[in-house]
Amino acid sequence: MAGPGCSSSGTQVPATATPLAGVEPCVPATANCYDREKQAWCVEADLEGERLRLKLYYAELQHIPVGHLRYVAWNAYLVRRQPGSGARESVLALRAPHSSYYVHDGMDVAVVMETDVSVRQIRESAGMYLDGAGNLTVHVEWLESQLLFGATYHKYDDIARTQCHQMK
Repeated sequence: MAGPGCSSSGTQVPATATPLAGVEPCVPATANCYDREKQAWCVEADLEGERLRLKLYYAELQHIPVGHLRYVAWNAYLVRRQPGSGARESVLALRAPHSSYYVHDGMDVAVVMETDVSVRQIRESAGMYLDGAGNLTVHVEWLESQLLFGATYHKYDDIARTQCHQMK
Protein backbone atom coordinates (compact mmCIF):
# COMPACT_ATOMS: atom_id res chain seq x y z
CA MET A 1 0.00 0.00 0.00
CA ALA A 2 2.90 2.39 0.53
CA GLY A 3 3.86 4.25 -2.63
CA PRO A 4 7.09 6.04 -3.51
CA GLY A 5 8.17 8.32 -0.68
CA CYS A 6 5.67 6.75 1.69
CA SER A 7 6.24 4.51 4.62
CA SER A 8 3.77 2.52 6.60
CA SER A 9 3.35 0.87 9.93
CA GLY A 10 0.85 -1.64 11.20
CA THR A 11 -0.27 -2.04 14.75
CA GLN A 12 -2.60 -4.24 16.77
CA VAL A 13 -5.20 -2.20 18.67
CA PRO A 14 -7.14 -3.97 21.42
CA ALA A 15 -10.84 -3.76 20.62
CA THR A 16 -11.61 -3.36 24.32
CA ALA A 17 -9.50 -2.57 27.34
CA THR A 18 -9.08 -5.44 29.79
CA PRO A 19 -11.38 -4.83 32.77
CA LEU A 20 -9.90 -5.09 36.25
CA ALA A 21 -11.85 -7.33 38.66
CA GLY A 22 -15.07 -6.94 36.68
CA VAL A 23 -14.94 -3.12 36.74
CA GLU A 24 -15.71 -1.44 33.43
CA PRO A 25 -12.47 0.16 32.13
CA CYS A 26 -12.34 3.93 31.82
CA VAL A 27 -9.08 3.95 29.85
CA PRO A 28 -9.63 3.32 26.13
CA ALA A 29 -7.75 0.53 24.35
CA THR A 30 -4.66 1.93 22.61
CA ALA A 31 -1.58 0.75 20.73
CA ASN A 32 1.70 2.45 19.82
CA CYS A 33 3.22 2.84 16.36
CA TYR A 34 6.03 4.86 14.78
CA ASP A 35 6.37 6.94 11.62
CA ARG A 36 9.34 6.88 9.24
CA GLU A 37 11.20 9.42 11.40
CA LYS A 38 10.85 7.17 14.46
CA GLN A 39 8.32 9.52 16.06
CA ALA A 40 5.88 7.79 18.43
CA TRP A 41 2.13 7.78 17.80
CA CYS A 42 -0.77 6.22 19.67
CA VAL A 43 -3.80 4.67 17.94
CA GLU A 44 -7.08 4.25 19.80
CA ALA A 45 -10.13 2.28 18.66
CA ASP A 46 -13.40 3.94 19.65
CA LEU A 47 -16.30 1.47 19.67
CA GLU A 48 -18.73 3.68 21.62
CA GLY A 49 -20.83 4.93 18.69
CA GLU A 50 -22.60 3.20 15.83
CA ARG A 51 -19.48 3.20 13.65
CA LEU A 52 -15.86 2.42 14.48
CA ARG A 53 -13.71 5.51 14.88
CA LEU A 54 -9.93 5.52 15.05
CA LYS A 55 -8.08 8.22 16.97
CA LEU A 56 -4.45 9.04 16.28
CA TYR A 57 -2.36 10.91 18.87
CA TYR A 58 1.14 12.33 18.33
CA ALA A 59 3.12 11.29 21.41
CA GLU A 60 6.29 13.35 20.88
CA LEU A 61 5.25 16.99 20.74
CA GLN A 62 8.21 17.83 22.98
CA HIS A 63 10.63 16.78 20.20
CA ILE A 64 9.44 19.51 17.82
CA PRO A 65 11.97 22.37 18.04
CA VAL A 66 10.66 25.57 19.62
CA GLY A 67 9.57 28.01 16.92
CA HIS A 68 8.86 25.18 14.46
CA LEU A 69 5.84 23.20 13.49
CA ARG A 70 5.41 19.71 12.07
CA TYR A 71 2.96 18.96 9.27
CA VAL A 72 2.04 15.27 8.95
CA ALA A 73 -0.28 13.55 6.44
CA TRP A 74 -1.36 9.89 6.45
CA ASN A 75 -3.93 7.32 5.41
CA ALA A 76 -5.40 4.89 7.93
CA TYR A 77 -6.75 1.45 7.06
CA LEU A 78 -8.65 -1.14 9.05
CA VAL A 79 -7.46 -4.62 8.03
CA ARG A 80 -10.09 -7.37 7.83
CA ARG A 81 -10.15 -10.97 6.64
CA GLN A 82 -12.46 -12.30 3.94
CA PRO A 83 -14.79 -14.93 5.46
CA GLY A 84 -14.20 -17.69 2.90
CA SER A 85 -10.60 -17.32 1.83
CA GLY A 86 -9.10 -15.59 4.87
CA ALA A 87 -7.37 -13.11 2.55
CA ARG A 88 -6.62 -9.73 4.11
CA GLU A 89 -8.35 -6.64 2.81
CA SER A 90 -7.72 -3.03 3.83
CA VAL A 91 -10.63 -0.65 4.44
CA LEU A 92 -9.61 3.00 4.05
CA ALA A 93 -10.90 5.40 6.72
CA LEU A 94 -13.38 7.96 5.42
CA ARG A 95 -12.27 11.42 4.25
CA ALA A 96 -8.67 10.28 3.69
CA PRO A 97 -5.94 11.42 3.49
CA HIS A 98 -5.78 12.91 6.98
CA SER A 99 -3.35 15.61 8.09
CA SER A 100 -2.56 17.83 11.03
CA TYR A 101 -0.12 20.49 12.25
CA TYR A 102 1.74 20.05 15.54
CA VAL A 103 3.72 22.58 17.63
CA HIS A 104 6.12 22.09 20.54
CA ASP A 105 3.97 23.70 23.21
CA GLY A 106 0.66 22.50 21.79
CA MET A 107 -1.70 19.84 23.01
CA ASP A 108 -2.66 16.89 20.82
CA VAL A 109 -6.40 16.33 21.01
CA ALA A 110 -6.22 13.48 18.48
CA VAL A 111 -7.32 13.27 14.89
CA VAL A 112 -10.56 11.30 14.72
CA MET A 113 -10.91 9.12 11.64
CA GLU A 114 -14.38 7.80 10.86
CA THR A 115 -14.86 4.43 9.18
CA ASP A 116 -17.90 2.95 7.47
CA VAL A 117 -17.59 -0.24 9.55
CA SER A 118 -20.38 -0.59 12.12
CA VAL A 119 -19.59 -1.60 15.69
CA ARG A 120 -22.32 -4.24 15.44
CA GLN A 121 -20.57 -5.74 12.39
CA ILE A 122 -17.29 -5.98 14.33
CA ARG A 123 -18.98 -7.67 17.28
CA GLU A 124 -21.07 -10.07 15.17
CA SER A 125 -18.30 -10.93 12.68
CA ALA A 126 -15.38 -10.88 15.09
CA GLY A 127 -13.35 -13.31 12.95
CA MET A 128 -13.32 -10.79 10.10
CA TYR A 129 -11.96 -7.89 12.13
CA LEU A 130 -10.41 -9.27 15.32
CA ASP A 131 -7.45 -11.61 15.71
CA GLY A 132 -7.35 -14.45 18.26
CA ALA A 133 -6.44 -12.03 21.07
CA GLY A 134 -9.34 -9.69 20.26
CA ASN A 135 -7.22 -7.01 18.57
CA LEU A 136 -8.08 -4.92 15.52
CA THR A 137 -5.30 -4.50 12.95
CA VAL A 138 -4.82 -0.89 11.87
CA HIS A 139 -2.44 0.04 9.06
CA VAL A 140 -1.12 3.62 8.92
CA GLU A 141 0.44 4.81 5.66
CA TRP A 142 2.61 7.87 6.31
CA LEU A 143 2.40 10.20 3.30
CA GLU A 144 4.21 13.38 4.36
CA SER A 145 6.09 14.75 7.33
CA GLN A 146 7.52 18.26 7.09
CA LEU A 147 9.27 20.30 9.76
CA LEU A 148 8.43 23.96 9.08
CA PHE A 149 10.01 27.07 10.54
CA GLY A 150 7.78 29.55 12.35
CA ALA A 151 4.87 28.32 14.40
CA THR A 152 2.55 31.09 13.18
CA TYR A 153 0.79 28.83 10.69
CA HIS A 154 -2.84 27.95 10.81
CA LYS A 155 -4.23 24.63 9.69
CA TYR A 156 -5.99 26.38 6.80
CA ASP A 157 -2.80 27.92 5.37
CA ASP A 158 -1.69 26.75 1.96
CA ILE A 159 1.31 24.54 2.72
CA ALA A 160 2.78 24.62 -0.80
CA ARG A 161 2.63 28.44 -1.02
CA THR A 162 4.23 28.81 2.40
CA GLN A 163 7.07 26.39 1.65
CA CYS A 164 7.79 28.15 -1.66
CA HIS A 165 8.02 31.48 0.18
CA GLN A 166 10.37 29.98 2.79
CA MET A 167 12.72 28.66 0.10
CA LYS A 168 13.24 32.15 -1.43
